[in-house]
Amino acid sequence: MSNDWKVDEYIKTENTSNPFLQEYTKVELDYITNKIENSKEKTFIDVGAGYGRVIPKLSKIAKKVLAVEIDKQMLYKLKEKALQYQNVSVIEGDAQGLSSSLKDFNTDKPVVLCLQNSLGTPYGDSYRIISEMVKLARNNGELIISLFTQEGLKDCGISIYDSISGLTGKPDLEKTDFVNGNFVSKTGYKSHWWKPEEREKILKMVGGFLVAEIKGKCFYILHVKY
Repeated sequence: MSNDWKVDEYIKTENTSNPFLQEYTKVELDYITNKIENSKEKTFIDVGAGYGRVIPKLSKIAKKVLAVEIDKQMLYKLKEKALQYQNVSVIEGDAQGLSSSLKDFNTDKPVVLCLQNSLGTPYGDSYRIISEMVKLARNNGELIISLFTQEGLKDCGISIYDSISGLTGKPDLEKTDFVNGNFVSKTGYKSHWWKPEEREKILKMVGGFLVAEIKGKCFYILHVKY
């Protein structure tokens, strides 16, 4: 699904005081910046990089960063931010064809990332995107996928979307499907929160050696090596 993002409103979500979103962001970034071994030897591939939220962090720890984005509004901000970092390259491309988009780049020892539930609001098919990420990560690399969980939608999700309603719109409690993890706002914004069986499917799908599964109140982070 695509979303008509208001980029400035999106950037403001970084400053939300919502405790659930703050915890998720902190755990995610702490893990990436502290748990990737020999990160200076590796190429980080940020799939669905948005406006470049994690680019400053990745630039410091990586040999090289490839930031992949398809949304035109996000790309403008992403390219603007990337100019500040010598080891960051921006690729305009569809994550469903990720391996083709990056065929001209050296992606040896990649760390392929898809963060903050970008797979819950994708341009295209989430599982196809994961398959493309795996293709790249199998080149002596690693894969990190970060998701919202269905179990957290009711207790955490509504609070999160209330706090960023300028971006997403207020929650529509009549249309939101808590059982299947499908959030809908009153402006039509949609986001999928992943059920346990869906996360298990992803785990089997990606294969590799399991490094870590981090399970928070409303989020799940998967890290595998190949």
